[in-house]
Amino acid sequence: MKSILLAIIAVCSFWSCSTFAVEKGELSPNAMLTSLAGDKTVNLSDQKGKLIYVDFWASWCIPCKKSFPFMNELHQRFGQQGLEIMAINMDENVIDAEKFLEKYPAEFSLFKGTSEIAKSFNVPGLPVAYLIDENGVVIDKHIGFNDRKAKKVITQITTLLSQ
Repeated sequence: MKSILLAIIAVCSFWSCSTFAVEKGELSPNAMLTSLAGDKTVNLSDQKGKLIYVDFWASWCIPCKKSFPFMNELHQRFGQQGLEIMAINMDENVIDAEKFLEKYPAEFSLFKGTSEIAKSFNVPGLPVAYLIDENGVVIDKHIGFNDRKAKKVITQITTLLSQ
């Protein structure tokens, strides 16, 4: 009986993940995002026409400490050319995010994450970033953060903005 229950849970987990999976070449999920400050809302689907870098992060995420300066660099370098950076915080308590931001300030847009948004993107862990083209199609999904991935993101953005 126990093995049958485990099999059912495994199948349901697989079905749930594959139903909401966001992979290369697929349309980005339609998500309503609320700013971290709580003063504005943005619908991700309304961002069509822009190149978007959507990053999921949390205060406890060690690689996020390096990804924030990188995203500031992306904003400075490509923001005027049409890149929109949307960082979605997954902390349960906004105070934790605010403390993180005191040490690692952001020059880009910050939003509150929810389990529904994370599920719609099929977030596998943190950090994870999705590069979405002007048509709302996911160009790439970058799991984790390191210098090699940063170089790849810069190359992708440079190529997409020059088209």
